[in-house]
Amino acid sequence: MRLHWLAAGLLLVVSAVTCQAGTLYISSVFSSSAKTDNVVFRVDTVSGAESQFANFPSGTGNGGPTRMALDRSGNLFVVLDAGFTGSIEEFTPNGTGHIFVPDMGQGITPSGLGFDPAGNLLVGLGFTAYPPIRVYSPTGVLLPTPAGIANVASVPVGAIALEHDAAGDLFILSYSHDSIYKVTPDGTGSLLSTVRLEPTIWSDMVLDKFGNIYASNETGNRIDKIAPDGTRTVFTADGTVKPESLTFDEFGNLYVGVVGAGHFFEILKITPSGQRSIVATLPDNYGIFDMVYQPTLVPEPATVSMLVVGGLASVAFTRGRRSSRRSPAGRCD
Repeated sequence: MRLHWLAAGLLLVVSAVTCQAGTLYISSVFSSSAKTDNVVFRVDTVSGAESQFANFPSGTGNGGPTRMALDRSGNLFVVLDAGFTGSIEEFTPNGTGHIFVPDMGQGITPSGLGFDPAGNLLVGLGFTAYPPIRVYSPTGVLLPTPAGIANVASVPVGAIALEHDAAGDLFILSYSHDSIYKVTPDGTGSLLSTVRLEPTIWSDMVLDKFGNIYASNETGNRIDKIAPDGTRTVFTADGTVKPESLTFDEFGNLYVGVVGAGHFFEILKITPSGQRSIVATLPDNYGIFDMVYQPTLVPEPATVSMLVVGGLASVAFTRGRRSSRRSPAGRCD
């Protein structure tokens, strides 16, 4: 609650600001030999409460949920990997799903998802497909692939993460090359960073608001940080934790899907100040493949104004409106 005195104490404004949790969506495969149901979980970032958002029973031919992406309206897009082929399903926030891109055909498997600044869906393809990235309009129409990302010399196949920065540059993590590539809006592609000559593998990447890239190094048991100029440092390392998937919230908190000794299938939260906490633990035998974050719409503050004149009080109440604005300071005071 905030109290504001105006006009020498004659006007009192009381604002109530409500903190609300965001939502993590986690694609997961049941790893027990007795059961292989594939699930997308939904996790509240404050309470840690988890629920099943979507279920894909084994044996149906749908494939398992792997890579995911959220559009501006909060619709969730999920790759259903059926081995040597795959499709993409779209889910509304209430869980209603439909096929957005049908089966792509034998030998063509979606390997990664992302959105461009215009709201088109970028789909990274498997290790033999060309072009290496396909582009779909918001209505599911296949669009011509821009020259900059159709050039296999600049953008190799196996793109598992696709992220844009504020300048419109596209960053691509290639699993087949263990490298991160940058493609500028004019189509110029370049290698930004690589661990190809190291005995390690990057499994996911995410950008912060400053343009830094964080890459989960699952075999190195660490998270690497790559500055916009390509300089690479170790952000955090823990010999017992294997980071798999990464995502940021609007407050700068980094969420890490981890597996490893004593930390099986957990969501680790790292604040901007470096504090760590476990947000949630998935049910036994469910692994973590990918993770994305959706902020919650936060109401505008409700305001109570009190004007005191001659010993009489006049009170006015203004009801807040729903808004998708994010607190620039990342705080609720």
